[in-house]
Formats: sequence, C-alpha cells, structure tokens
Amino acid sequence: MSKFGRFLQLVLLVLASSNQFCTDAPPSTVHTGDLSVILEKGVLRVGLLKKQTTGIKRQVNPFLDGRHWAKSFAFEHGLQIKFVEQSTLSDAVNDLLSGRTDLLAEDLTITPLRQTIMAFTRPLLVTQETLVGPLNADNPPTQIADLRGKEIHVRRTSSYWHTLNNLNINDGLGIKIVSVPEDEQSENILQDVAEGRRPLTLCDQHILDNFLAHNKQVKSLMLIAKDKRLAWAIRKENPDLQNTLNKFITVQSLTLHREKTSKGDLAALRQRGSLRLLTRNNALSYFMYKGEDFGFDRDLVKMFAKNQGLRLEIVVPPSRDLLIPWLLEGRGDMIAATMSVTPERMEEIKFSKPYLFVKEFLIQNTAGPKVKNLEDLKGRTIHVRKSSSYYATLQGLQKDYGPFEIINVSEEVETERLLAQIASKKIAFSVADSTIFEIEQRYHDNIEAAFPLPMRNDECRKDDDACRYQQNIAFGVRPNNPTLMNKLNTFISKTYRGLEYNMAIKRYFKNKKRIKLSKEKKTSITGEISPYDHAIKKYAKKYEFDWRLLAAQMYQESRFNPKAESWAGAQGLFQLMPRTAGSLGVKNLHLPEQNIHAGVKYLRQLFNRTESSLHLRQRTRFALAAFNVGFGHLSDARRLAKKLKLDPDRWFGNVEKAMLLLEKPRYYKKARYGYCRGTEPVKYVSEIQLRYEHYAKNTTN
Repeated sequence: MSKFGRFLQLVLLVLASSNQFCTDAPPSTVHTGDLSVILEKGVLRVGLLKKQTTGIKRQVNPFLDGRHWAKSFAFEHGLQIKFVEQSTLSDAVNDLLSGRTDLLAEDLTITPLRQTIMAFTRPLLVTQETLVGPLNADNPPTQIADLRGKEIHVRRTSSYWHTLNNLNINDGLGIKIVSVPEDEQSENILQDVAEGRRPLTLCDQHILDNFLAHNKQVKSLMLIAKDKRLAWAIRKENPDLQNTLNKFITVQSLTLHREKTSKGDLAALRQRGSLRLLTRNNALSYFMYKGEDFGFDRDLVKMFAKNQGLRLEIVVPPSRDLLIPWLLEGRGDMIAATMSVTPERMEEIKFSKPYLFVKEFLIQNTAGPKVKNLEDLKGRTIHVRKSSSYYATLQGLQKDYGPFEIINVSEEVETERLLAQIASKKIAFSVADSTIFEIEQRYHDNIEAAFPLPMRNDECRKDDDACRYQQNIAFGVRPNNPTLMNKLNTFISKTYRGLEYNMAIKRYFKNKKRIKLSKEKKTSITGEISPYDHAIKKYAKKYEFDWRLLAAQMYQESRFNPKAESWAGAQGLFQLMPRTAGSLGVKNLHLPEQNIHAGVKYLRQLFNRTESSLHLRQRTRFALAAFNVGFGHLSDARRLAKKLKLDPDRWFGNVEKAMLLLEKPRYYKKARYGYCRGTEPVKYVSEIQLRYEHYAKNTTN
C-alpha cells in the first residue's frame, strides 16, 4: 500500500464515527480557535479515552494521567475544564479535528502518519514497542525473521498496526495482523494473551510493565520498535496552544519529584538529604528578589536545615488553607508561614515552641471609615480568610460585640493584599498580625491599626494584656514526627533572640528601604529574575530551553555578574572557558549577550549528545552535569553506575552517586577520564534544580 493509501485509510478511520460525538459537548461549543480564543471563552475542552473502572491503574509516568495534568494546566491559566470522553481513538481524534475539543490528553505515539493530520506536544515519555506472548508458549518468536506468517492482534488505529504493516512492506514478512475492536483496552488484550484467547500482541513497554505488576502470565519476547515518543495531540492550526503546553510540560517534567509524598521523621529527611518547607509567597514568609530567596520564615528554616546538614526545598501550595492538608499528606515536612497557634490547628498538627510573638490588629484606612474600640464593630464589614486565625478571633467577638459581617475572601489572597485593598479603599476593614502590619505600613502610609483584638484564652486575667493580646507563631509538624519536633524546639531555644535571629528581625522588620524595594521589585510582581532576562528568553527560545532553567544556571555560575572570572580562567555570566567560547564562535565573553548565547548553545550541544530515548529531565540534568565537569566525566559516571547496578539513565540517586565515587582512587584509576571532583557537579545540578523550581513558581512562562 502506498503512503497516500495509508494516509487515506487513517483519515477514513478517523471520520468513520462522526455521528457518535459525546453528548456533553453541545454544538454551540464547537470551535477550532487557538489559545487566545480558549482564554476568551474561559473553558479548556479536553478529549480522553474511557478507561476501565476496575483493575490496577496503568500509568507509570504521572504525565500519562491526562485528566490530572490537564486540570493543572487549566488552573494555571484560569480556565474551567470540560472533559469529553470517547470509547475509541478515532472518535477522540474526530472530536479534536472538528473543534469539539482543544486537546487530546492521551499518550499517543507520534507517527509520521498521525503528524499529517495533527500536531503534537513535546514528548511526555519515550518508550519502546515490545512483542508479547504467553509465559509458557512453545517456540516463541525471538527475532524479526521469526514473525513470518505469525498472527498478531492489535487495534487498527494504534501505532502498533502501522509498525507491523511497515514490517510487512519493508521486510515482506507476511505477518497476519488481526484487528482488535477499537474500544478494547491494552490491558484487556494482554489479559486475552495471558489466558490463551489471543496468540501474540504488541504494546508499549510501560504498559507491559504495569500489567506484569499484577499478572505474570505473559512476557516480552522481543523489542520491535525503539524510541517511540508519546505525546498529547492538538490541531495543527493552534501553534500558541502547542507552545504553551510545551512550556508547561517542560516545567512539570523537571519538577515531577515534587508529586511524591513522604511522611518520615528526621531520619527519613537525612536519608533523602532535604527538608521540604511548606510556606507562602509573601513579604514575610518567602519571596524572591533579584534571583535570590528571601523571607523571615525561610531564613530561620534555612538556618535549621543547615544545622541538620539538609538542603532546603520550598513548597508553596496554591492557597493558604492547603498548608495543613499538604503537611498531613506528606507533600512537605514542616510549616513555617507565620502560622498562629490555635486550638483548631492543634487538633490536627503539633506546634513547636513559639519563635515569634504578635498581636492581631484591626486595620483601617487613615481617612476612614474608622472604629475606635470593640463596641464600634457592630454593623461593620470585615474581610479575612476563613482558614486564618483572624476569622476565629472575630467569631469569638461576635457574641459580645456583634453582630458584624465577616466576609470570607479567597484562600489565595495574602493578608498584605487585603491591606493594600484597604489602602486603595476597596474594602474598609481587615485583620493583620503586628509584624505584617509593620511591613505594610512602611509601604502604605494611609493604613493604621485601630486597636488590638483580644485572643480566645479563658485562662487570662482581664488585666493581663500580655496574655490576652499575645498570639504565638510557631512551626507546624506532623504528630508522628517527634524527632523533628525535638530538634526544632532545641534550635528555637538556642536561636531565639540570638545574633542570627536578631539580624533577621532587623532585615525584615526594621530596614525601611529594603522592605520597600523588595516589595516593589520582588519577582512574583515584576516577573523579572535578572537584568538579562530579555537575552535569556531570546536564546532559550532559539535552543528550546525554559528560560528560568537558564537563569538558574547563570545564577549558579556567576551570580549574574558579567565580569566574574574563576581561578581557572572561566569568564562571564556562564563562566565559559575562552577555548570553549572560541569553538562556539564567541570572541568577547565579557559582553553579556555573547556570553549568554555561547552558554545556552553549549548546553544545547551537551543535551544533544545524550540519548534521545532518555526522558527530558534526565537529559537536562546530564547536560548540566557535563557543563560543570565535562562530558567525559559524565560518561565515566554513567558507566560506573551501570557496573554498580545503579540506573545509568537517572541522575539523582544513581549517576550522582557514581560521580561522587570518582573522587576515590579505587574508582577513578579505572575510569577513562580519571579523577573527578564529583562533589562539584552533584552540588551544581542539585542547586540549579532547586533554584529553577523557585523561579518557575514565582514567574510566568
């Protein structure tokens, strides 16, 4: 059959079921517009294939759970999401091409034939197609020639059909390709092979691996096709949606490890080597300024992590009310977000000794309307988050000083934003800790604290203001992590009111100039990381990298100093050696744009030297390691990893361990490129990874 004939065959298959559209996508929603149209309509329509409701979930790679990641993408862009499910791939493709969906979020193999009618995102996974047969089959085929005349069962619209058909065309094998019903799932086909109802089938390796986890009655007989790229499909006429999805996939690919949960105590943290801090992005807890991490809470926990020999990872939930749920789910190890100790919170988590003492003030505009005392609250409207301690405090005052109206604002809204709304007279009243008010008052000179609010503490005497008005701020820890709690309490006892603590207090609460500048120019507001963002973005686009990854690497190399020069003669923003720069066509490394161009081009060359079958995040980490220590040492480390039964295709926990061993004579004497100071690339990749994650959270694409 000719190429045109095969193409026509697929088109006919795609269009065959045009009368079976999903009924939850009415005709009024049909359009083929690009991202701008989708944003205008406010809805992302996502096509999916119906999955079986029983059995073991098949996805190994989290990205292959299209429903979850499509929701994340929609959330990031302020879109509602509408799922349109179909039983067959041809119906799902038809929905996409006819404008009933915007995206087909299934792990589709990219084939030349499919590329003639659809566009694809950046690959989500690289896999291989394997021939599968019964476990105890007699004389199973073990090489391509053995397939001559064999009967193999696959869906007609699958990539497997085209793989087998190409073998027949190119090698004349005469394989009997038997068509399986289009709505039959791969797991069911494998089950039929296991039970003898079908002789042979073809499937992706990751699907087989998942099946073998609960059924050992089949086995892989041979690899039929390698380097098969799986991706989501979009329409060809939607390049903006494709580019935006590619950026999203890049970020998620490089930060997928954050999806893993762990509830271990301090020993587990030390084994992992990191402390995950759950916090909020605001002027007091954590923010970025000129490429650096700041925040009073962040600085204190950074001191503690360093004391325990742990690297600090920042985790910022989408909204403040998720801090405790994420801690209990194991998404972080502790909370430091100027969190007040309340009876309700103490029922869920454990609190450390207080590290800060505050008062809660009613905040108002200096020009009015104003209140002078608690009795004036009656009939007023006060805006706070429901999850905040302020809400509970106000509720406790309703009986004696109400009624007054409490408006529950979105959990995504930080207190500093509410105070800004008071300054602009969008709202009249809110509540804030004294520390937050002190910071915001230096930025908004038209807000004031009306009076402190008494806490809910029946044990306080009426004349004991220190007790009645004091609110304790402490670290939050899971109840089953006593060792971490004990270490935190010891740290607080030694650090509170000590030199480093007092310096942090001065930095964040007393330095008026710093407060104003950091608020005006913090990264989450400006979207800027460095003075060279424009050039970074230019070459990131040219060489297909996330610009924030390049910014993180540049910071690691030079702290954004274009005149930086190392002891070895490396120069400029990317710290390139003159000989390397010369090979890249760059003459003046101290000119920022030339240095950036050379650095990004060199990173792309290193990336391209790694196998295309590797996952994006592994290729990226290997390229970064090679940038730091050289491709030869990276190759030595991968060979050593394989020899030590580690995974040579994964950096963290595998190749990085082998890299460290290249400092020891026992190992480097047998290495092709000899001694390597392995601690340098290990630290290099780890710190760039963490900084990139912070940059990605605080900026847009």
